[in-house]
Amino acid sequence: IVADREETDFGYVAISARQIKNQGTIVATNSNSIILKGENIDLSRGVLNIRTGSDFEAGVNTVGEPRYVGNVGNYLEKRQGGSVSTQWGLQDVYWGNGTVSMVGGSGTYTSGTDLGVELVSPTFTAVELVTPKNLIYNNYHLYEEPMRIKYPLDYFGSYYQWGIVGAAGFSRRVDRQGTVFKPHVNFSRAFFGSGDNPEEHWYAQGMFIYNRNDSVIVTPRVAMNDAVYLGIYGPLDSSILEIKTSVTNRIEEINETSTIYVLSELGNVYRTATLLTNMQQTVARPTWIPSTLVISRNNNGEFDSGLTVNSSIESYPFNGSFGYGFNENVSVNWTTYGFQFTNVLSRAELTTETTVDIGGNRDPFGKEIQQTQPGSVVIEARDLNLEAAKIRAEGNLKIKADNLISSKNAILDCQNISLDIGSTGRLLVIEDLVEDEVYRFGGHVEIYEAAWDETWKEIRFNNEGEPEEVTIPYHYKTLYVDLDSSMTNQVLVQSLRLRGDDVIIRDKIRLAGEIAIRSSSITFDDDFEVIQNPNKTFKWDNSIADGVISITNNAAFTIPGDVIMGTPEKPYEIFTNTGTNTTQNLTIHSEKFNNLGGMRINGSMALMSKYINVSDSVLDVSDNVRISGDSFKLRNSTNMIGGILNLELSNLLVDGGSASTNFFYVGNGILSESESNSGKLLSSQIFIKADSYKSVPVLWNSSEDMGPVHGGFVDNRAIGLLSLTNAYLGVFDFHKTSKSKKAIYIDKLVFEGLTEDALLTNKLDQLNIKDGMTVYFAASNLPEEKLDGMRDGKLKWVKDFAGQYSSMPIYLPGSGQSVMVNRAHRRSKIFDTDNDGVANGFDPTPYGDGLPKLSVDGRLIHWLGIPNRSYKIEYTQKLGDQSKWNILGLIKNEKTVFDYISYRLPKSFIASDQGIETVYIRVSYK
Repeated sequence: IVADREETDFGYVAISARQIKNQGTIVATNSNSIILKGENIDLSRGVLNIRTGSDFEAGVNTVGEPRYVGNVGNYLEKRQGGSVSTQWGLQDVYWGNGTVSMVGGSGTYTSGTDLGVELVSPTFTAVELVTPKNLIYNNYHLYEEPMRIKYPLDYFGSYYQWGIVGAAGFSRRVDRQGTVFKPHVNFSRAFFGSGDNPEEHWYAQGMFIYNRNDSVIVTPRVAMNDAVYLGIYGPLDSSILEIKTSVTNRIEEINETSTIYVLSELGNVYRTATLLTNMQQTVARPTWIPSTLVISRNNNGEFDSGLTVNSSIESYPFNGSFGYGFNENVSVNWTTYGFQFTNVLSRAELTTETTVDIGGNRDPFGKEIQQTQPGSVVIEARDLNLEAAKIRAEGNLKIKADNLISSKNAILDCQNISLDIGSTGRLLVIEDLVEDEVYRFGGHVEIYEAAWDETWKEIRFNNEGEPEEVTIPYHYKTLYVDLDSSMTNQVLVQSLRLRGDDVIIRDKIRLAGEIAIRSSSITFDDDFEVIQNPNKTFKWDNSIADGVISITNNAAFTIPGDVIMGTPEKPYEIFTNTGTNTTQNLTIHSEKFNNLGGMRINGSMALMSKYINVSDSVLDVSDNVRISGDSFKLRNSTNMIGGILNLELSNLLVDGGSASTNFFYVGNGILSESESNSGKLLSSQIFIKADSYKSVPVLWNSSEDMGPVHGGFVDNRAIGLLSLTNAYLGVFDFHKTSKSKKAIYIDKLVFEGLTEDALLTNKLDQLNIKDGMTVYFAASNLPEEKLDGMRDGKLKWVKDFAGQYSSMPIYLPGSGQSVMVNRAHRRSKIFDTDNDGVANGFDPTPYGDGLPKLSVDGRLIHWLGIPNRSYKIEYTQKLGDQSKWNILGLIKNEKTVFDYISYRLPKSFIASDQGIETVYIRVSYK
């Protein structure tokens, strides 16, 4: 089925039946749409094809010759009075024209080599139609910060008056500065008058092109046959550019040639430009195009018969520059024009899409047809099979089905897709429905053209052979072109409505419109991104995902607005993230929460979950974080919190031990009001900063005050490393809200930026430890013995704990083993652990050689115990081969430091008055 019409002839191919099966091909042009409605529609292995509009090959006449599109071809009757009708998919964005008088030259110059030139132009003005892609507003750095167009004052469809001032002019854009324009220059002479001394004129014509896409070929030519001046011998010619590339058509499996032609007639056909009203209206406001420019998609006579330029900017008379002369006052006629070209026939009234009513047309059910985007494909079915189907649309592809049977290996080739799909089975899988991108040629072109008269002076020899200065009239015509194009378009989902028991999304989704998912579980196996709408704030809540109790993200999940998943009354059963999750404010109510990926929240985060598991993950929150639940397990996580970290864990808070490390970078303090002390954070590092004059809270109810002992670090929510960084007069406020005494146990306490010398004058005023609160530490970057007892005795050193950040190994030669001891205690110049008269810091064996050395005091025996070692006490009455050792007792040193152990012998081991009895005692360990 083929519907072949012109781009201006709107229509449709509509089929309505209970059963529709297409394994053939249905074809329409880009001004038409294909509409299929039925109960059971089977499109498997069939083709629906909206062809692209007429392009390169459509420029020939009936005998196969390219037609002239400019003045010589009477503009193909597309101009009437002050109006013009342009071709499909060409959208005016800004326009301007005028004459500027310059002092000291033309102000329109280029300089460089044949490889590239930099250019300037005088001040110019332009009117821009405010659209989602504003070429001037989006790209010119006119102020220190980009100027924001405020809504609704400057809404889509309004005009904005620009004055691009300064010597840079067209090159004021930062990315146009430098030698980025490729020069193409043409030079000619003409002689006027008769006799032996005709008047000589010079004519310089330049086309300077910045092509940002290497896959696109730009070919400049001069079109000498402009039917003005002296015909093919005319001094200045039309400038004609061919912008050409090849685009893959996946449906027809061919490469199509796509072209855009820019024809400039300023300076040869027109001395000055006027503005023509564009009758091919694509928005609800008039737009204009300079009369000196012709934009075409089709091959044309001007380019076909045009010639390549004949000169080099490096050769005479340019010698590396273009546009210079000797006139003090120059009048420059100029125009500027920016337009977009797209594969879509027309765009929206005030956005990027248009609504076109087909007057009087009704579908077979009698409903008036309102077609969005000419070139659309609309499919509505109860049961739909798209397996291996090939569908191409230029406007929008809309699919509505109660039951999607299959979409395996389908090719849906359209940049705008709307899906309203359900499944009567347990599982709805979205796969092979949404491509990441489609092959379409599009982009934008920005133009500045100018023409002016100059003079040139040089020394020549006259007829008598004497040198004399000669003044030559010099005529310039220049064309600056900035082309930014693309071979592909990202696919945007304009509407997404999904229904099924379990929904799995395996296609990459960029959502630009509405969304509603009715399912018990959602799994994202590919990237899901909501595109920011400047006029409407997006919010993910139960209205979007009604009935959902499980969400799993295995890719990049990006939401520009607030996200609320679950409610206190109806929490999710489980939320799992193994990919990356980017939102603004995030609130999650879930029975179980697993983060094994990355989460970036540009706002605050509130997590209410009974069981929380964080492993091999990154959390980056710009504001406050509140984590509330029963248990929280961490392993190899990095957490960056710009505000306050609030931990409300009623049962267990535990990290993964020495095999893992967790990092917390906290901007405005940490709160833990729960009085449950179960768990530990001894492999976690917390970094807190206090800005100038700021008081940062460290509220900690979650550790019992057991004193400066090893036991305070056992199952008491002790912290591995706490780093404090304060600016001028910044204070860390350690306090509690509990009625009982509380403490915080820290393996290593770091005062960033402080050295031992600082303690001579700094009394740690940055620590404000409230009454009833004690800060215990096992190590520090400052001398522990000097810190011990500071802040009115509320800062205390625990020397008998050797943790991950406070310990060091020491070798015991007697046992041939190494054990971990408290680093500061080992290096102490005060303590003498083995009582040998030498302080630990100077003693090579401050804890002995590891073998128990017994001392007797009555019935008590003593020895220096190794940390975490079990000892066995044995006795015998005979030594030698026949000795038999009997176990007397077992004892363990449960401390993490060396300490003396005592054992009391039974009374029966003491000799009586009646005689002498010998007993041998030995102590061993393993």
